[in-house]
Amino acid sequence: MKAITPGSLLIGLILSAPGLWRAWSDPTVDVSGALVRFLLAVLFASVSISMLQSVIDSYRRGVGRARRRNQADRLPFDGDSGGPR
Repeated sequence: MKAITPGSLLIGLILSAPGLWRAWSDPTVDVSGALVRFLLAVLFASVSISMLQSVIDSYRRGVGRARRRNQADRLPFDGDSGGPR
């Protein structure tokens, strides 16, 4: 699994854009502080994306198990009478 993806860079840029813009346009603002905030925003975004992906993967696994179980429960029964074949 990749830690830093283009999506996490984009989200980090969106989250830290005002600080980066202020550091670029105003010479009194510290640039290193804005860059640290950008890196922290990218880290936060990558962790959030990873957590969301793990939730989605676990949901997919759970849905697959339920679907297989329902199909296996229906196999030994006849559709008309509800009893065994």
